[in-house]
Amino acid sequence: MKPLHFLLLFSLLLVAGCDKDDNDQAPSKAGQLSAVTWRESSSSLVVNGVEGIQTISATSADTYQFGTDGKVAVTKPGGIVTTGTWALAGNDTQLTVTLGGQTQTQQIFALTATGFSLGAAYTQAQVQAALAGQPVAGVPNGLISLIILSAGNFTFPAGTPPVNANQITSLQLRTNLVPK
Repeated sequence: MKPLHFLLLFSLLLVAGCDKDDNDQAPSKAGQLSAVTWRESSSSLVVNGVEGIQTISATSADTYQFGTDGKVAVTKPGGIVTTGTWALAGNDTQLTVTLGGQTQTQQIFALTATGFSLGAAYTQAQVQAALAGQPVAGVPNGLISLIILSAGNFTFPAGTPPVNANQITSLQLRTNLVPK
């Protein structure tokens, strides 16, 4: 009988010791944004899924501090600070920032404790319409063409074949940030 009591007690301790803590939750996107000061590290141009990088030196990078109160402070390299507001939108897939009376909503591509990437994504239909000189809803005239023309400023992986503008099926312009 004693071995049975011992086995029962051991099993009870084993089960109690393996109880999962249900309070362990991943931090919210708002929490991740406001946890650190973010510094621009690079820009990315992603054409048809291939990413080109343009590095931003630490001395010429803006920094962003997102407050838990919905306020944001952007500091330019010379120390000039612009303040505004921020909010997550689109089920936390977009970031809306208002600075100097101008509101801009950007797509969040990635947000972790070590990196933050946001910007704009354009479909093949939007790219082709812009190249044909047609207006694209929500996009300033000429912006997509300027993005395509800037491709020479980005470093793409070795061996990446050139792509004609009429062959672009997806286009993304991203700003990549890291904790300061």
